[in-house]
Formats: sequence, C-alpha cells, structure tokens
Amino acid sequence: MKKDYKSREFIFRGILMHLKEFSLNEINDYYEKIFQSYSVSEKDKALIKYVTLTTIRYRGFIEKTINLYLKKPLNKKMLEAKSGIMVGITQILFSRIPIYASVNTTVDLFRGNKKKWRPLVNALLRKVSRDKEKLIKKSLNKSINIPNWLIKTWQKQYGNQKTTKIIDSIFVEPAIDIFVKKNLVAAKENFDADLILNDTIRTKKPGNLKEISGYKEGEWWIQNIAAQLPVKILGNIKNKKIIELCAAPGGKTAQMLHEGAFVTSIEISKKRTHLLKKNIERLKLASNHRIVCADARKWKPNKKSEMTIVDVPCSSTGTLRKNPDVMWQKSIKTITEMNKLQKELLNTAINLTITNGTIIYCNCSLQFEEGEEIINYFLIKRKVKLVKINIKEIKGYPANIINKGLIRTLPYMYNDFTGMDGFFIARLKKI
Repeated sequence: MKKDYKSREFIFRGILMHLKEFSLNEINDYYEKIFQSYSVSEKDKALIKYVTLTTIRYRGFIEKTINLYLKKPLNKKMLEAKSGIMVGITQILFSRIPIYASVNTTVDLFRGNKKKWRPLVNALLRKVSRDKEKLIKKSLNKSINIPNWLIKTWQKQYGNQKTTKIIDSIFVEPAIDIFVKKNLVAAKENFDADLILNDTIRTKKPGNLKEISGYKEGEWWIQNIAAQLPVKILGNIKNKKIIELCAAPGGKTAQMLHEGAFVTSIEISKKRTHLLKKNIERLKLASNHRIVCADARKWKPNKKSEMTIVDVPCSSTGTLRKNPDVMWQKSIKTITEMNKLQKELLNTAINLTITNGTIIYCNCSLQFEEGEEIINYFLIKRKVKLVKINIKEIKGYPANIINKGLIRTLPYMYNDFTGMDGFFIARLKKI
C-alpha cells in the first residue's frame, strides 16, 4: 500500500471509531500506538490529526451534504461507507489536497470486504467535487454543526450575540498553553511560543511534546490558562494542606505542589490515578503529594482540610475547540445525570473541609446547570457562603470573566491570543 494511502487508512479508522461513539481521547490513543508501530513522519501525523479534528468539527455540515446527494440516508450498517465519505469530503472542502487525490485516495480505501461501497463513495465524492465552491459557502454557517439543544441552551443563558461568538470560537484551532516552572525565556524559545500570562507560554505548533527540551526534566506541563484559575484564587498556599477531589490528570495538582502546598489527591479511576502519579513524578513534585484511589464520596480522611478543591466531571462543553466529539456524545440527559453527581461531590468537599475553610468548585462546562445552579442550590441550603472573586486576584485576565463574584470564562475571551477554554469557578466558605 502506498504511504499516502496508509495515512488515509488511519484517519478512516479514527472516524469510524468516532461514529461508533469512541471519544477523541481514545482515538488519539489509537493514533499514538500507530505512530509508535509505524514510521510516521511529523507531516503525516499533522495531516492525520487535522483531518480527524476537522471532520468531527464539521460533522453536522458533512452529514447534511451526504444526505443532499442521496435518495435515502445511510443506515447504521453503513458506517464504513459513511466514514470514508466523511474523510473524503473533509479533504475536498477543507484541505489543500488536490481534488483528484482526495477522491482517489478515499476510493482506494474500499478494498476487500469494503469493495461493495466503492461505487457509492466514488459517485458521491465526485458530485461534492463538482459543487465544491457552492458547498464551501454553505459551510460558513457554523451553527449547522452544533446540536439544537446546545444552541438553545446557550441562547437562553448568554443571548444570541455571545452564542454566535461561542460557536465561531469552536472552529478556531486551539493553541497549547504551557506552564513553566522556571527558565521561562528558554522554554519560550524551545516552543517558539508567546508569553501570555504569569508563568505560561502559548504555542500553535508544538510538534512532539515529549521530544522538546525540558519534558523529561519535568520543567513544564500543559495547562490551559482558564484551568489555572481555581488554584490562583486560593491565594498563598505555601505549607497549606489541601484535599483535591477528581484530581487527574494533574494540572492543578502540579500548580499547588509547585507553590509549596501539601496535597492529598483523590481519584476514583485506577487508570487516571496511574496517569496522575506518572505526571507528578515526571515533574519532580511528588515529595509533598499523596494519592488515594477511591470514590471520594466514601473516603474518610484522618483530619478535615483547611482547603478543598473539586473539579467535577462535567459535559466538557467548554473544551469543544479541542474536543468537538463532545457535541455528539452529550445530551440534555447527560447534563441531568451530571448535575446529580456534581451535587454529591460538592457536598463531599464541604464535609471534608473544616468550618470557615475554603472550597473551590469548578468544571469545564458552559452550562449553567453544572455551574451557577449548583452553587445557588448550596447557598439556599446555607451550607456555605460565597466568597466573591475580584479582578485584583487574577491579574492579567480579562475583567469580564467575573460575574457576581463567580468566574465564567468563555472560549472567545482573551481572543487576541486565540481564546481560552470555557470554565466555571466558585469560591465558597463552609458555614
């Protein structure tokens, strides 16, 4: 098989996994195994990741395009045909790959047991090629790719103008934020990055992170500037003892340890516990760190904590720029289920904290049901009171991320530097 075709084969399998409801993280894990098994160039790695992400981001539009040229929609038994067609359409409309190559490399995927789909794929892609300019104009309406339930929720919460900005921001290629322990200037040069805030640099072309200077030495870690805020509003935490719930993969853990805190991290997943341990050890921050693999709701400490931080599992709608698959795997039902778990975890955090102690509740969701409504629920119950966050505590961040003493970042904010993740943060004091 030609090298060029092999990269398409990998993408085809990745999109097929997406259609079978595997997460983007699982697809990327598959790609990493492929990259280790085959001699894949950096250029081909970039192509594979770009076509995969773009296909998922534009899935709504691509599906409408497919249906435009078919007498009846593809059924669930035709996922292989659908995967190939989607990959082909992405290359034709959203890449610089010549049309003939986009069509031929896709059609060539359909060999052996898949050969029966070859005529269908070939005919449909040639129709798309013929109408390329017209279809590109249609694709400019980004809202086609967002499920209606999400758009309606955002319009109710944020209004039409902000909703449009949120949708547009999803289609901006996200940069990578790097928190640097020291030697900021050297790291900036190594990454060809911009200094954006405090100890953080931002890069658009990171390459293979594990091969960049300082990785093995534990001199830096990846952490979006929005995800750094929960620890920043704790203030001076040197020598403080902090309990952290739902700790993996460990960005906030590393922040707290780097600032001299003693951290006990609770994580329910064995796999994620292993990842957390590995990450903190690489960063050489393990000396003041204790990890417990347990359900936080059932775990009992020897002593309650002055500070507790809980980054709850959520719908992750604030990370759609880098995780567009979330749109296709979450629903209103998911939000309802998450809401129940989030209340249980915040209640646990309160119970693990001393009276007058500080609790930080946060997540990477844009949905009020997972943020403001959770906090209002506990304020009404009078278990906690809100300790309002002020702009002086988060110097360098845009003032409009604070609303009524809460932090609510949106993806289009900090737009001069290509935005930030959507995040919700509340600081509470136990009554």
